[in-house]
Amino acid sequence: MKVKSGIVVLCLLSPIAGWAQEIIPPSEPAETIEVPSLEEELGGVAPWSQVPPTGAQPAAAETEEERRAKTVRLNGLDKITGRIMSFDAPVDAPTLFGALQITARTCHKRPPEETPETSAYLEIADFGAAAAASSGKARGQPIFSGWMFASTPALSALEHPIYDVWVIDCRT
Repeated sequence: MKVKSGIVVLCLLSPIAGWAQEIIPPSEPAETIEVPSLEEELGGVAPWSQVPPTGAQPAAAETEEERRAKTVRLNGLDKITGRIMSFDAPVDAPTLFGALQITARTCHKRPPEETPETSAYLEIADFGAAAAASSGKARGQPIFSGWMFASTPALSALEHPIYDVWVIDCRT
């Protein structure tokens, strides 16, 4: 491909008179510059069809199994003492918080490129005598079974006279 160099036109503004003056350099014969094509420059192979070097392997996408959380980070409020505790509940293993037995069945966290959201499926049973008597359920009966969302804890909340529990994060 051949490219011809053109004439440069330079405009100067006069701050006093407020008008523009063109300065055109004297005519010179146009030079011809040889520019190699992309294929010639890259040796006939387009960049998008080249194989990356062996040292730089493309990153593999995470599978659902690799992203699956092993523990759920929860916060719990004891309404009598006013204390808030942060604790981890392993998936498929019971965890005690006061008189509550919390079993996390699964925890999902969206990938970083999406809108942040953490959700966990929890089963909560009450083993306290006072709370069981006030609710009319037997000790150890499930009082909550469902999804809890970190961004909107009131959407699916635990209704208990002594304890509040909400999801914070999933951890692998």
